[in-house]
Amino acid sequence: MVLTAAHLVDYVIPRVPVRQWVLAVPRRVRPFLQHNPKIEGAVTRIFMRAAQTSVRRASPGAPKGSPFGAVTFSQRFGGSLNAHPHVHALILDGVFSEGENGEAKFFEATELGLEVVEKTGQQIRERVLRYLKKKGLLEPHEAEDMLSWEHGGGFSLDASVKISDWDRDGLEKLARYCSRPSFAEQRLSETEKGQVLYVFPKPTVDGRLYAEMDPLTFLQKIGELIPPPWKNLVRYFGVLAPHSKLRAEVVSSAGPSEAVRKQLLEAAQKMGLATDSIPGGLPGEQGGTALSLATGQGQDGANAPAQPEEAKPQKKPKTKKATLVWARGWPRYGISTVFGRSSG
Repeated sequence: MVLTAAHLVDYVIPRVPVRQWVLAVPRRVRPFLQHNPKIEGAVTRIFMRAAQTSVRRASPGAPKGSPFGAVTFSQRFGGSLNAHPHVHALILDGVFSEGENGEAKFFEATELGLEVVEKTGQQIRERVLRYLKKKGLLEPHEAEDMLSWEHGGGFSLDASVKISDWDRDGLEKLARYCSRPSFAEQRLSETEKGQVLYVFPKPTVDGRLYAEMDPLTFLQKIGELIPPPWKNLVRYFGVLAPHSKLRAEVVSSAGPSEAVRKQLLEAAQKMGLATDSIPGGLPGEQGGTALSLATGQGQDGANAPAQPEEAKPQKKPKTKKATLVWARGWPRYGISTVFGRSSG
């Protein structure tokens, strides 16, 4: 959870607004997603295609076919150790296009409102039911009946949480929430009778605040939430996908908040480690990257940042090389022992 969130903030998600989208499905459909990874993957792709279209249409000035960027998290659990498959997605709140010089231009989705999200949810509902009917998992009359249900028919799409481009700490907290495990160790305890006690984060529908069970029953519940082998729980779409043409340019602005980065620099300097591998940084600083991301119609030559004069090459002082795990993990998570190798 912690390492996944740190990796996304430091090396993947650029400094643009990010919105959390959450898709939930009705009880009738959940077993298909819980026990069949192909079905879950297909529903996720339907979700992403519909979201990309909506984000693109809500981005003024974006060229036709401009891709979005997203990271999805497959969650198979609810807050009370129950099976509840649903999908969280961190979607860049806008789309990208390639400029004349290969730079990435960002067009923010300023027209993405509640009506757009509701319409997107309806499209996802229709496409998912049509897909399940095509696969023979739902009878035609069942799919038609579910389309007539009120209040979304059990399908729910929420996109109310938005993180500003400057709030990297808030983005990391949200990424931790999306990639969290099926239960929290802090809520787990053992009673005097040797029973397992798990306190729920909030009351259930029937008013229960906790669950008490024998250890074998607890292991059975946890086992039901374990994903199938070789199933990817984190997926990348659009410009954040590995083979995207714009990925290298887009992720160049990723990095932690300036407060965290200063802590990393201070720790690396005290340890005598090289600091050029620490992610992030302001343009012009060591480790920083001058970006060509633009908003709206793009960045014109008049407003483009002036290019720094070419400096004469200087010999770098001899420093110890270090892996990113050292400089990234030690000061941030309070690890007292540093693991890895270093070479002079």
